[in-house]
Order: sequence, then structure tokens, then C-alpha cells
Amino acid sequence: MDALRRGFFMGLFSETAPEPPTVEVNCSCAPAVPSTPPALEDSNEIGVSAYLFLGVWMVVLYYISHTIWLERHRFLQTQAAHQAGFATYLTYRFGHWYAWTQAASVKVLLVLSATLLVVGGLGHSVLSQSSIQESLWRSWIWIADPDGGESALPGGHAVGVVVSIGGMLIFALLLSLITSAFEDFLWQIRHGSLPVVEGDHIVILGYDRSAIWMIEELCTAMETSGGGLIAILASEGKAEVENWIQHADINLRNSSVVVRTGQAYNEEDLTKVAVQTARRIVLLANKKVSREEADAQSLNALLTLQGLDYTPSKERCTIVECCLVRNQNLFRSLASGPMQVLATQDFLGQLLVEASRQRGLSQVISQTLGFDGMEFYIAEVSGIEGWKFGDLLFALGSSIPIGYMNGAQDASTLVKSITPGMREKAMKAKHVRWSAAKSLPGSVKEQVAHESITVIIGWNEGIGSIVHEVDQAVGPNSTVMIYSPQDEDVREEYLDKCQVRLNYKYQNVTVEHEQGALGARYRLEALPLEKAQKIFILAEKMVECEDEKDRLTVATLLQVRDILRVRGTCKPDLVILPQVLGKRAEKNCWKSGLIDYINSNRLACQVLAQVCQSPSICSLFAELLLGNTAR
Repeated sequence: MDALRRGFFMGLFSETAPEPPTVEVNCSCAPAVPSTPPALEDSNEIGVSAYLFLGVWMVVLYYISHTIWLERHRFLQTQAAHQAGFATYLTYRFGHWYAWTQAASVKVLLVLSATLLVVGGLGHSVLSQSSIQESLWRSWIWIADPDGGESALPGGHAVGVVVSIGGMLIFALLLSLITSAFEDFLWQIRHGSLPVVEGDHIVILGYDRSAIWMIEELCTAMETSGGGLIAILASEGKAEVENWIQHADINLRNSSVVVRTGQAYNEEDLTKVAVQTARRIVLLANKKVSREEADAQSLNALLTLQGLDYTPSKERCTIVECCLVRNQNLFRSLASGPMQVLATQDFLGQLLVEASRQRGLSQVISQTLGFDGMEFYIAEVSGIEGWKFGDLLFALGSSIPIGYMNGAQDASTLVKSITPGMREKAMKAKHVRWSAAKSLPGSVKEQVAHESITVIIGWNEGIGSIVHEVDQAVGPNSTVMIYSPQDEDVREEYLDKCQVRLNYKYQNVTVEHEQGALGARYRLEALPLEKAQKIFILAEKMVECEDEKDRLTVATLLQVRDILRVRGTCKPDLVILPQVLGKRAEKNCWKSGLIDYINSNRLACQVLAQVCQSPSICSLFAELLLGNTAR
């Protein structure tokens, strides 16, 4: 109506008639709802969040105050006031809490940041008469971007400076925590603390420098399948073990090796190498301790392995290196699945004597084991029931059948005809040509053992099995002369223990001892070298470094050969068989023109690698290499 009235009076006093006013009429009967400005809604939400944050901070403050009050009460009850004041006691208790509380540094950083934010916000709100939410936001800006001097509000400069300084300290603490966390992460990487996340891999528990041979053999074996992963759990440092492997110049052949630090009897350490999902677990004996201690450590590791929750797998098998033959059945009783137990040290002692039967035989044995040359396989061949074994020799092409495996998993290398249920063993030659003649019993005249003299230079724990095998190979009234810097009483006591372990008494040999340094030529000249049929030079136990052992072995070998040359009594059938441990010693033996030597580390790892790839082949080695039918 006011618009109509105003238009009417304007029309009266103007020359031109005004345009009729436009009147909008809302005919809706619904009452109008007043709208809330968006800024007011945002302000309400921010205010609720600010007060909620203050409430949480008050709860935390109450908890801290209550904890300090409890610590004060404890300080008075323990009567520790005569030692130091409450501040010192509180510092001590905080240090204890900080050391044993997970993520304590993060909690301290959050509490300090929240306290600085609240104190700065409240101070700014009081001095500048601003709202609490605006003050908290301003305080957060000064913490994140220290520039307290830009405030133009009364009292804002002082609060801004204090909060900015606190923000810089908080930022420095944050950088320190990030740096510390990153350093901890790098430390875990360097020391092998991060777990391995793999499956169907090979785990080697325990490590010494001889395990490099096993790694090389396993990499060669897995080359045809595209490679694989080998996880090593070593008691030595990760960096040290990796350095050894890198300097060994191993051709990994598309395989990879990861190292973790830990103990084989610690369940937490076993999970680092994903034992639960591995297809092969190789437990190596600790050669740095006595045989009894090494087997005790292996038993504890087997107990730990027995309690793990494994992923179901038909291929999983545990291969254990045992030091004492009497403990083999005990080891098998602790198996949580398929297990093969190998007494490699006694096996090597037997192999050393077998290799001394004929010159050049040690090289044949070395080429037969391992994957770089001959390879052993066990396979079921159908359609050969009723065949003679002689007919089978020419029916498999490049493969050479050497025997069969019956249902009881026992190996046999001689069979007249093939019957159902037999699984054939075949040895396939890939790169090395090798011919062997197998003689049936009675086809040749059996060798007759005669009285003989055997000289053993050097001493280690494998000598028990060596003397045992020599006693069975020689005739009555034979002599074994042992020369070593080790005390004679210690040697005699050890040989007596070996006879008790093997439940065997020497029948044909008399053991004589001579004591002296291996490098002393005048002591070596006193030995009956020209009368000996066999001379063994062993890696001396009293020397700790393997490289030094090899250097001493090669030097003794050269001296023995020179003594025999000077005397002119070197027999053509005399076998001088040194025991070496490393690659450099092998090269030195070749340079000196000696082809008869046994690398015990290589052979042991070759056997373990063969069994690791084909566990059922374990019974083959004793029959093929140590049995009477294979000689």
C-alpha cells in the first residue's frame, strides 16, 4: 500500500504519469522459515570442535596430573627422599616409562603440541578478546608457520612470539623423531631384522664359510627352473655374511640370497626367514664347538621347529646335519614332517679312506657329487616289469641306471630283474663324460687286506671315522701313525671316545702318536713316510682360520713330497691325500701336480645340496660311494 500511495503522489506532482508499480504477491499459506547464514553454521561447527578438543586435552591433563600424584605417593612410600629429590625421581620414572612404552616419543610429541596449542590459544583469547576457536586457529598457524610478530591484535605479539618459539622446538623434535625412526629402519635393514615374505623357498639355518659351496650348488640346481630364493639365518651379522658371499664370487644363476640375523632355536628369529612357508629347511651343525655341543644346539632348534604352525605343503622337508651317529634316531623322533638326517663328518671320514684306494678316485667322487656334471635322479619308469637290469642299461638313452629303490626307501645298486613297485635310480651326465664298470660279486678276485702302515699328519674331529675305516680296510698287525701338535693324551682320550660312540674296538691297527709342529721338516723326516701305503694330511684343528689351515696343509704336502723325492722311495701306488677347505688350496694342489685331494667343505655341501633337492636320494650315497658293491 505504501508503494501505491507513493506512486499516486508522484503522479500528481509530475508531468508524466509514472509507470504502475509491480507488486509481487505471495499466495503461499506456509509460514516463512528464517534462513541461517552459512558463515554462522561454519562458526558453530568450529566452536563445537574447539570445545571438544579442549575437553580431550583436559582429560589428558587430568590423567598426567593424577599420574604425577601417584608417583609422588610412591616416592614417599619407598623412602627414596634421602637419595634424591622428587624432581630427580620423576625424571627417573619418566625415563623408565619412555624406554618400555611403545611409541613413547610420538605420545610425548602429541602431548607437547596439544599443550602448546591450548596454552597459546587461551592466552591469545584472553589478551586479544577474540573467540576461543579463532585463538586456537591462530595458535596453530603460529606453531606450523612461526611468525608471531604479524599479529595486530592487542596482546597478540607476546603470545605469538612464545607460541612461535614453541612451534620451532616442536618442529625440531618432530625432525628428530623422523630421523630416529628412519635410522631405526636402516638399522633393521643392515642387521637383518625385517622378516622375509616368501613361499616355496629354501631356508638354511646356521652359517659358516663352508656354506658358500651349498649356496653355489643350490643355485646351479635351481637354474633350470628359473632360479629361486635362499634365505639364510646366521648368528653372525648380516653385513658380514653378505660380504663373505659377495667376495666368494658366486654365480647365482637367476637365484637370490637374503640374509637375516638370529638363532635357529629362537622362534621369533625363525619367522624372519619364513620357515613356515619354506619347501626345504636345512639345519647346519655348528662346527665351531664340539660335536656334543653342536648336536645339543641342533636338538633345541628341532624342538623350536616342531612347535611352529606350518603352511600345508607336500614338498616341505627338513635336512639336518648331525655330528654323532648315535643321535640320528633321536633327531628323527623330533621331526614335524619329512626329515633326512646326515652325519656328514663321519661320512667324509669314510669318503676320505675310500678315495685313497686308488689314485684319481677322489676326482671321480668330486665330479659325481653335486650338480655341475653328474646329477642323480629318482624316477618311476613304467613298462619295465620283468626286464633284466642289463637290458635296462641301454634303454634310457643318455641316462645311466644304477639301481632301484624299493617301497621301504632302501637303496640297492644290484638287481637281476625289475619287479613291480621298484623305483629306478638314474644318473644323468650333462657336461662331463664318465664311464664306470660295475662288477658283480664273484666276477673278480676280492682284494686281500695286508699288513700296512698308514701315516696321518694333522688332527681334527673327523679322525675317529678315518681310523675306524682304516682298521676295516687293512690287515692285522697294521700301524696308524698320527703326527700332530695336539697333546698325545688328548688324542688317545678322543680315540677312546670315538670307539665307544661307534661301539667298535680297533681290531687290526695299533695307533702310535708323534707330537710336533706340522711345518717342522726335521720332525717330518723322522716319520716312516717311505714305508707308508697311504698318507693323509688333515686340516689341523688347533689352527682357527680356514685359510691358514689350507696354507699349512699345502706346505706340509710339498715337504712330504720333497722328502720322498730326496730319499728316492716314492712308490708309484702311494696315495698322498690332503684335506683342503677352500678354493685357493684346490688351485695350489693342481699347480703342484697333485690331483688327489679331498675338499671336505665342498663334498659335505654337495651332499647336503643333493639331498635338499631330492630328499629320497639320501640312502643312495652310502650304497653307491661307501658300499662294497660300488668299489
